[in-house]
Amino acid sequence: MIMVKIEVFDDCLAPARFIFLNYNGKAPFDVYQKISGMLQNFFEVSSSGVGETDFRWDNSGPNDDFYARWWVQKKMARATTMWVHIMVQGAKSRETNEGHFSIRINAENRTSMKSNNPFFRALWWTYMYLFYNKRRRDYLKQCNDLLYELRDELKEHYNLQQIKGE
Repeated sequence: MIMVKIEVFDDCLAPARFIFLNYNGKAPFDVYQKISGMLQNFFEVSSSGVGETDFRWDNSGPNDDFYARWWVQKKMARATTMWVHIMVQGAKSRETNEGHFSIRINAENRTSMKSNNPFFRALWWTYMYLFYNKRRRDYLKQCNDLLYELRDELKEHYNLQQIKGE
């Protein structure tokens, strides 16, 4: 029996792919604790819906450099999941605790269906065209709104400025 799997990926920030924020000032590493502590409540997901995939700390030079990445997985519907990716990198002076950091945020909605039924593909595309595309657009709008709310909360907390992305 052949397993049929259909996946549709929608970029939440299209046509811009990322949200970029940049900060220069006191205590730049505090952004790490801020983001780590807020993701679960902000996106209303359980602890299994948030993960930190990478953390690096380099104190070999005159500054402490840091880098961190998180993902958030939020179930929108049975077939659709929102994936948010956040990356922060920066540096701080050991003497003055001043420095900088940059944040990059992007997200996508993934719609996925599997079946052993050979007629599934034709039925799925018909269902998507007639019914589910409107719902997918609603999920895309929700994802976009959440990302800009996250951006605005970070901008307000750190008095950040948005810089142009890719």
